[in-house]
Amino acid sequence: MSEKRALPFYPEHVSFYIDIPDKTVCDVLQERAGEFGSQPALTFYDKTITYAELAAAVNRFASSLQARGVQKGDRVAIMLPNCPQYVIAYYGILQAGAIVTQVNPMLVERELAYLLKDSGAKMIVIYEPLYPRLAAVRGETAVEQAVTVSLGAPPSVALAEGDVRCHV
Repeated sequence: MSEKRALPFYPEHVSFYIDIPDKTVCDVLQERAGEFGSQPALTFYDKTITYAELAAAVNRFASSLQARGVQKGDRVAIMLPNCPQYVIAYYGILQAGAIVTQVNPMLVERELAYLLKDSGAKMIVIYEPLYPRLAAVRGETAVEQAVTVSLGAPPSVALAEGDVRCHV
C-alpha cells in the first residue's frame, strides 16, 4: 500500500506524521546518561553497568579508536557475542565517526573473508577465541588492526603485531 492510500486507515488519534529529532544515537545515549546516570543500562550475568558508566566507556573507546587512526567513514567490524563490550564497541565506533560492520560470530572463515573484503573494514573488534579465524583470512582482507575481547578469561592466543587486547 502506498503512503497516501494507507492514511485513511489510521485512527484519528494516531498521527501519520512524526517528528524525528535531528540527533544521532550517540547523542541519545549521552542524553540518557545525563538523565539516568545512576540507573542500570546493561546487565550481564552478575554485573550491572549504569548509563554514566556506559557513556564513559563509549567515550574512552571512541577516543582510543581515533588514537589508533580510525577516521570518519572508515569501516570497523564487530565480531562479538551479545555482551556489554558489543554495545560499547557499537556506540564507540559510531561516536568516532566510523561505520559499523556487524559480523556474526558464527561465520566460518570463508564467510568471514567475504564479508570483510566486501565491507572494506580496516579494523575489527573480535571475541578473542575467534581470533584464529581472522588470522586465517586476514591476508585476503583490508583489516589492518584487531582489538580482541576476552570476556574475563585470560588471554589465550598470540596476537599479530599492532593488534591489541581490550580491557573494558
